[in-house]
Amino acid sequence: MNLRMELRTLTPVHVGSGNKLTSTADFVVAGNRVIVVHFERIIANLPRDMPYSEILSGGVGEVLSKYRLNAEDFKRYEMELFGQRRRISAISEHIKQGNKPYIPGSSVKGAIRTAVLWYFLRDNREILRRTLGNLLQKASRMHGGRKKELKKQADDEIQYEIFGKTPHEDIFRALKVSDSSNFRRLQCISVSVLNAPRLPPMFVEGIPAGETASLDISLDECLMKENMKKWSGKVRELEFGEVQEQVNEFSKEMLSAIERRFSSLSNRTRNCIRMLRREVKEAEESGGMVLNIGWGGGFLSKTLGRLLLHEEMFERLRQSLGIGRSPRTRRISENFPKTLRVTERGDLLGWVRLKGGD
Repeated sequence: MNLRMELRTLTPVHVGSGNKLTSTADFVVAGNRVIVVHFERIIANLPRDMPYSEILSGGVGEVLSKYRLNAEDFKRYEMELFGQRRRISAISEHIKQGNKPYIPGSSVKGAIRTAVLWYFLRDNREILRRTLGNLLQKASRMHGGRKKELKKQADDEIQYEIFGKTPHEDIFRALKVSDSSNFRRLQCISVSVLNAPRLPPMFVEGIPAGETASLDISLDECLMKENMKKWSGKVRELEFGEVQEQVNEFSKEMLSAIERRFSSLSNRTRNCIRMLRREVKEAEESGGMVLNIGWGGGFLSKTLGRLLLHEEMFERLRQSLGIGRSPRTRRISENFPKTLRVTERGDLLGWVRLKGGD
């Protein structure tokens, strides 16, 4: 099975490159635009005896103004500022090819894998409880840094049992998702943290809602049949129509979980949730799937998130591992998860729709 699919962003999407752009050397804000510049070219146009420390202390905007240089002459790319204009010191960078944003196939495949795992565990809770019991025993024998490592590994343990311990034993080896084609534009998006009023907004590069690109999805049925006995996990076969249904079920559950957990949602956020539910319904009726990818989905976007909240053993494990600990007060939140990232206008982050093409 090989499909070319259209990928459309339903809300702003940020898939981080791991880098941050800074106002010291990477960008200036001009009206409602953020201009990302070639810093080395600016340096080449400054007096040769100018101390580097002076350049860094003032920031690229101040340097351009002082020496009457035009940011347009040094532009790498630009983007609209989505949100109120304010002083911006850093922007988390979106992954790109050249200067064009795209969505990695690994992000899409990871979201599909998450949905299939959730769907399986929803009807096989005994596996989840057994894994929680094993993790609790391990946590009781650990201290300090080792507990931090266990927290990182907790999700892996359950995935190994369901899908296999190595790539060669994993049914998802049969599913391949290409990187998307490039999107036309980026925005600089102001992101707030719901229920954390003291935290200042953060800024990320993101693909705006309503943008489209394409990608390819293939499912190797021959590989699945040939390796049926080699797959070491409990899920040993994938059928694409069923996978789409599972992804859409997962998305509906995630949206319901957000409404249940956060009573202080703005009207804008509630309208966003209603829009996403309509998109899921249309995907169910006409084919395709709605999924959450990239950064900003929070704990509720993770497979074990919603399932674990109903398990008493998870609360004990959470307390033991310090999951939900405030970095400011060092206290473990009683109401977990407590926070949710939304755009400054109140839209959720990371929602896309995949629709079959030719």
